[in-house]
Amino acid sequence: MRKYFVNLRQIEAFRAVMITGTTLGAGSLLHLSQPAVSRLIAGLEETAGHRLFERAHGRLRPTRQAEALLVEAEKVFAVLDRVASHLRPDEGAEAGHLRIIATTPLAHGVLPRALARFRSRHPNVGISLQVGVRRELRTLFDHQQFDIALSTYPLDYPDEASAILADPPAVCVLPLGHPLADRTVLAPADLVDEHFISMPLETGARQRIDALFHHLGLVRRRLSDAQNGVMICQLVAAGLGVSVVDPFSAKVFAAGLVRKPFQPLISYQFRFFFPLQRPRLPLAESLALVAREVARDTLMEP
Repeated sequence: MRKYFVNLRQIEAFRAVMITGTTLGAGSLLHLSQPAVSRLIAGLEETAGHRLFERAHGRLRPTRQAEALLVEAEKVFAVLDRVASHLRPDEGAEAGHLRIIATTPLAHGVLPRALARFRSRHPNVGISLQVGVRRELRTLFDHQQFDIALSTYPLDYPDEASAILADPPAVCVLPLGHPLADRTVLAPADLVDEHFISMPLETGARQRIDALFHHLGLVRRRLSDAQNGVMICQLVAAGLGVSVVDPFSAKVFAAGLVRKPFQPLISYQFRFFFPLQRPRLPLAESLALVAREVARDTLMEP
């Protein structure tokens, strides 16, 4: 039976090559010579029984097996980071490490301020943040490799392992100087002749907004879509159209957009999610409290 012997230095070299794209770059990152990195990669490939990289235009192009291996390698280094955080003598009882998953609106519109406030209260806690769109969360949740997640709701996850963050109404976003910018409130009929930038078809937000226009018998003549609310706001700020988005995404571009209340009301619900198989970390509960405070403050700002 084939035996597999892999050492941490090989995994470290592999990860560095994945980051830099070359053995030279990996060597610089690890303070090793290029031949030493090549030997470590060769040893890892020998153990694997297949190539992990193909050469292309002077760079190493990872194979599908290498991409899969990187996912597991990152888990190893995340564990090592948490172990190291507990070994540092200056961190004492407050030492710890939080693994956070967040969807784009919260990662951009709430978490920067929330983490700054959290760090002021817990200065020695390490943080790992992974950002993704909501439809990518299923895989991340299945692996349970997080301490707290922040996302829009509904989500296919047990309610008992979640808690409310905020449920704000959607807002209409317009480029600066747009003819509709002097309106107090905007309605679907106001947007029919505008170039409307939507979320992707499979998202709940897109489906709710499309259903509203359909219910009112309104047909938008020009439609585009973008991956998430933050990207939509970037496009609107550049003058490429208008949209209806969550207020946290809109706040990220507050200086470059006009935000208007939208009627009829469309609500977004944002929630915290916690691991199913482990008790909630006190630090995760603390971050949830701070994030809720920041979300409330953000929504109250003009």
